[in-house]
This record gives sequence, structure tokens and C-alpha cells, in this order.
Amino acid sequence: MKKIARLLSVSFLFLFAGVMFGASGHGPHFKVNATASGQDNGDSTTDSQVARGGLLHGSLESSFVLIVADPIPPDNTPHYFIEKTATFMTASGSTLTVTAFGPLEFGTGSFSYIATGAITGGTGRFADATGTLTFQGTEDGSTGDLAETITGDITLAVP
Repeated sequence: MKKIARLLSVSFLFLFAGVMFGASGHGPHFKVNATASGQDNGDSTTDSQVARGGLLHGSLESSFVLIVADPIPPDNTPHYFIEKTATFMTASGSTLTVTAFGPLEFGTGSFSYIATGAITGGTGRFADATGTLTFQGTEDGSTGDLAETITGDITLAVP
């Protein structure tokens, strides 16, 4: 009787784990709503500190490419886009990398962007993580000061 009870308990645990973590092999799901502030290094890279980041609290290193699209009628002005590769580094040493793309707007003395992209890599607790993050940022063109809001979803892999 004890063996049957133990077998049922173990079976229930596996069933519960399958419901909680899904059959896809992915684990807990987290919403991201963080801020980052930092500096443009003048070489197409930035360094920032992430606050209110929960799992992503730590530092953020980014590189970016400016893409200029051909002028589009009727105004024939060029359109600008940014491709950003961002790597989060947490205090535990885990990293999460996202490649994002979106429009870039120039203002008087500053520029702003909204870039969305998928998780493309990770180490430690972020190994095999999936999800999408959006970076909404502004930069002061004269000082290089950068401020971003980072939102999205991360699903961790089951270890």
C-alpha cells in the first residue's frame, strides 16, 4: 500500500510539474518592466545600469548599428532605424542577450528609439531562455546620457 501511495505521489508531482512548466521544456515566465541609465561611449556602444529589473538587475552593455533607408515619397526624407544587440549581466554572473530592431527619430539635440527583439542567447539561469524585450530610449546628443525603459517577457528553461 505504501508503494502505491508513493507511486501516486511521484506521478502527481510529475503531472503538476508538467502543468506548471508546460510540455515544451520551459519553466517560469517573468514580466520585465525595468529602467536603465548610462552613457554612449562614442563608438557605437553603450554602458548602462539596470534598475527595477528583477531578474535583469545589474549592468547592460549594448552595441548598435544605424541603418538609413532610402527616401520614401512624398516627402523624400530618409528614414532611420537602429539594430541593437544588448547583453544584460547580473550579479550572479548570468547573461542574457537580445537583438532588437526599430525606428530611430532625431530631435533637437537628442534622438529616441523603440526597438523590439527576441532573446538570442544566455548563460547561467538564462541558458536556453526565450522571450521578447522592447527598449524605448532617449539619448542626449551633446552629453551622451542615455535613458531606457525595458519591457517584455522572459521564459526560463527547465534545468
